[in-house]
Amino acid sequence: MSFPASGDYEILGRVKYVSEPGDASYAKLLETAKAIYPKTTDVVNITVDGAETYRDVTTKSIGGSSTYTEHIGSTYTMEGIAIHIFNAEV
Repeated sequence: MSFPASGDYEILGRVKYVSEPGDASYAKLLETAKAIYPKTTDVVNITVDGAETYRDVTTKSIGGSSTYTEHIGSTYTMEGIAIHIFNAEV
């Protein structure tokens, strides 16, 4: 399915939301869009890129030391096009 060239909507512009770990959602992207473009009723053509964050942890004890990798969290960059659908509630 492709984005229609015309219709009962107005294209407002691109939006981007970079999440905090565990805080990625369409609702957050829409909230960001409404902060930039108050007439936003929807965000379409959404892309999502994810990134994982890890750290190496070394523990020391009498018997020696050991190292392991710990997962810290996931963040997501969400981008889309904010639109205003005519006759839709904001």
